[in-house]
Amino acid sequence: MKKVSLLFLTFLTLVCVNVKAQDLAQLVSDFKSSTRLNNIKQMETAKKSAQDCGIKSLDQLASSSTNILESLFAVSDTIPSVYTRVLGETMDGLANDDVQKPSVDELESLSNQIAANSQVIADASKNLDSATEDVSKIRNPLQVKKATESLNYSKNTLKYAKDEIALQTKMVAALSKQLKSDVGL
Repeated sequence: MKKVSLLFLTFLTLVCVNVKAQDLAQLVSDFKSSTRLNNIKQMETAKKSAQDCGIKSLDQLASSSTNILESLFAVSDTIPSVYTRVLGETMDGLANDDVQKPSVDELESLSNQIAANSQVIADASKNLDSATEDVSKIRNPLQVKKATESLNYSKNTLKYAKDEIALQTKMVAALSKQLKSDVGL
């Protein structure tokens, strides 16, 4: 876990440099964008329709993809409340002073969760080639269809996850920076 945390902190440092150029308002706009929201809806629909195809490597990859989505959705659901607690207003700009600022440890915990997600995504991406190879070996047309659907689900999930994890990382980095500047760290 320390290795993952160190890797993520390095990644977070690189992102922080990038966040200076991209302010928090732009990140909120990206977070609330219709494209992102449509992608989330599509991934939720795909997750519900994902089914086992009977090939171990593909079924494991699809299961991993589903777990990735659930974890990404959980972090995405947490970010608006953290934003409100850090800035004292909602992402829509409505004042909300009745909130307690999150601790630096809370944001670090959220960063660790994102780092763990990054590691799971990287591991699943490594398995994509072998799963693709397994699909190419199938000769039963009915099984090819299910296997291809499963593979496409995993590919789409990993593509979505890459974009989502980058946005989550930038959001948490910007919120951490804001919180630290507010409390004088």
